Amino acid sequence: MVPSEGSSEIAGQVLVVGFWLIFVGSALGKLDGWNRWSSLASALPLTRRVSAAVRILLPLVEAALAGVLVAVPVAGLAGSALLLAVFAVAVVIFARRIGPAECACFGALTPTRLGNGLAARDALLAATAAVGVALGLRSGVPRPPLPALVLGLLVGFWVVLTVEYARLLRAREARAGGD
Repeated sequence: MVPSEGSSEIAGQVLVVGFWLIFVGSALGKLDGWNRWSSLASALPLTRRVSAAVRILLPLVEAALAGVLVAVPVAGLAGSALLLAVFAVAVVIFARRIGPAECACFGALTPTRLGNGLAARDALLAATAAVGVALGLRSGVPRPPLPALVLGLLVGFWVVLTVEYARLLRAREARAGGD
């Protein structure tokens, strides 16, 4: 059964808002956890100049891609697929060279280590974005309306608060168990 044009547009917009949240969250997370992000960028087996460029430019590229997703959704999904595929390959290469270092991909929100799990997540996200491109090329993906972006932000904030609350509860339980 082939999805209707309207359902393809809605699916495309859901993907656009989802990837928009991923890249906004990733860029802001790197800024929020700048020391951890900088440590990883410095530990990568790259020249000092390239490492500095990655440290500074990657959050900017992620923020710019978030803007492209809103302005030109299909191009933004294509950029998302490409960037996430590059991430998946880079994670495998760097994990083999420096081990399971802390990624700091989303700052303190989601501590993640370089390794096969992170590479698989990035590859799955790249494939999902590629499906969005295929949907968009077939039926077009209109720009997400402002209420969808606001709703996405609210859901994103709710996720952040939930994760932080769970982390606080675990820390409290750990202190109570240590007393």
